[in-house]
Amino acid sequence: MIKCLFLVEGPYDLLRLSLLKGLFDENKLEIVPLAGDKLTTNSYFKKYEEVIRHFLNVESTHSYEDFDLFAQICDTDGCFISDEAIVENLDNTKIKYFRDRVEINDINSIIRRNKTKRDNINALLVSGKIELFYNSCNIDDVFDGKLNPRNKQKKRLAVDMYNKYSTDLFGFIDLIFNSDHSGASSHKESWDYIKIGNNSLSPTTNLKFFLINHIDDLKNEFKDYIAKKLK
Repeated sequence: MIKCLFLVEGPYDLLRLSLLKGLFDENKLEIVPLAGDKLTTNSYFKKYEEVIRHFLNVESTHSYEDFDLFAQICDTDGCFISDEAIVENLDNTKIKYFRDRVEINDINSIIRRNKTKRDNINALLVSGKIELFYNSCNIDDVFDGKLNPRNKQKKRLAVDMYNKYSTDLFGFIDLIFNSDHSGASSHKESWDYIKIGNNSLSPTTNLKFFLINHIDDLKNEFKDYIAKKLK
């Protein structure tokens, strides 16, 4: 890795995961929010470069050519569950997540969303053009056990996590490793796990494989710390 651009969904993800920058050698990692879940956009896989260039222009700090590696993290949002696990609830105008189902007043909209997201995820994984990682069911679920947080709560949880770990990056590494419940030994296996049954509604993340795969680019103290975890 010479310089990596790490893409996240929104501002609260950015706040939480900006902690990653402190683990890497200076100027190795930049993190940019995409103003939402672009994997639910038709043909994101075909247009990802255009999308990234747009947001880099908005940031006005870097160009696409500054980076030799692109990584992205998404919320799984239950996108790999069966259509039968999408349940109609006329009282829910917004989707509500459970461990074994999602509820919404318009089932077909979620069926379409999930298919689009799966297609984009699978295409990116096959291509290898972007290193793709996940938080499941969402980032608040992974780190705080909150499946359906309100926006104000999302902000508070993100601020609390940043404040807690900004002076304890070893603790942040522990949090990332301890939040992986897939039992996977590789990035590929972690994606195989999340595609099974209702696992994309379970609280887990494969973010540790970003650190493992790029361990040589970490600051020495964190490189040694993770190396000990892997023994």
